[in-house]
Amino acid sequence: MNSTPPSLQRLWTLTHLRIHRRLMSWPAPVRGMLWMALGGLLFSLLNTIARQFAMEMDPYEAQFLRYFCGLLIMLPLLWRDGWLAYKPVDIKGQFWRGGVHTVGLILWFTALPKIPLADMTAIGFTGPIFIMLGAAWFLGEPMRRDRWIAALIGFAGVLVVVLPKMTGDGGWYNLVMLAASPVFAASFLITKALTRYEKPGVIVMWQSLTVSIFSIPMALPH
Repeated sequence: MNSTPPSLQRLWTLTHLRIHRRLMSWPAPVRGMLWMALGGLLFSLLNTIARQFAMEMDPYEAQFLRYFCGLLIMLPLLWRDGWLAYKPVDIKGQFWRGGVHTVGLILWFTALPKIPLADMTAIGFTGPIFIMLGAAWFLGEPMRRDRWIAALIGFAGVLVVVLPKMTGDGGWYNLVMLAASPVFAASFLITKALTRYEKPGVIVMWQSLTVSIFSIPMALPH
């Protein structure tokens, strides 16, 4: 039985509608940047927690548990909406995306406990560079000269961070972390292609499922 007073329910509903209408009045690119900024904040928090777990337990177990727990969180939605609501249009594409993402995660979790958090964050900035290049080469999105220049400057900045550390903290694990960036970029580009005909909830559900499945062989021996 719902114990919330009707006046509070009405206030909550009206507030939600006003916020929704205000957001929908903004241009789509602005809304997209807002969601990306919020996602970046949450991923930063997630990466911090993941590093702590990877230092206290086997990294590959942490990798499996990260996505298996995400799958558990999605189960109530699956129960509420039913299986058909999350049935993919292209199941092969979902498994391809999960397999590529798992390869990136193996590299990422291998290096995660070995390098400082600040260096991990700096190396992570190469991800948008690889995504931008991949979007131009494989998805045919336009790339102006200023974007190419920005990509080169950004990559040079990452090398300034990574190369001096090759003989210090982290060593070659910095390159392992760097190698994960283009693999994650490939995963994100596959995701971009899937969004043309798959719902966001379907992509999230099947990412948790496929990555959990592909991560089991790495987690079991440990």
